Amino acid sequence: MPMAFRFGRNRSHSGARARGSVGAHARDQAGFSLVEAVVALGLATLLLLGLMALWGAGWRTERQAMTDSELNRLARDTLNAIINGDPGEDPPVQGLIRANAVVTSPALSALAYRVTWTEGSGESAISHDDEVAYYLSGNTIYRVVSAFVDPVNIVTAGGTVVAEHVTTFGVSVNTGPEPVGLTITVTSRFGTNLTLETTVLPRNVPR
Repeated sequence: MPMAFRFGRNRSHSGARARGSVGAHARDQAGFSLVEAVVALGLATLLLLGLMALWGAGWRTERQAMTDSELNRLARDTLNAIINGDPGEDPPVQGLIRANAVVTSPALSALAYRVTWTEGSGESAISHDDEVAYYLSGNTIYRVVSAFVDPVNIVTAGGTVVAEHVTTFGVSVNTGPEPVGLTITVTSRFGTNLTLETTVLPRNVPR
């Protein structure tokens, strides 16, 4: 009986050690899995942030390229309409390049010119003597076309819209048969600016 008693105690003690060893091993396994999960989550987060940064940079580059293209087209189209006229209007608007007389007002961001031209030919020909004026109001350039009344006058009210998103419309001082300097700055909705400059020598101004 004493031997059986000692044997029983030893077996119970051995079993307790075995259960303790299994429990510790299970806790080690659980702790290792948690560390792995945290590390994996951190790596995945860093990878995701890197991909988002690359996508954002690419999107900003593409947006900038589109913005520059749109601004360039807007500025060029506006200057072209002023210089060469607008054949899409009825009657067509004659450009600054064909002007007989020009006045400018840098302070008012405005110019006006007289232009004579003939529409059609033969017996159906119609002679025009127009005054064409451009001016900047707010962020919009307007055009006013009317029958010429001497002298050529600057106009700063009414008219039709030629271009919007225009920050500046600069004109040089003009006192006679000299080239007219034009500067236009257009701004995108993202705040990007683009400025174009050119000079025009009206063909029909007396020299």
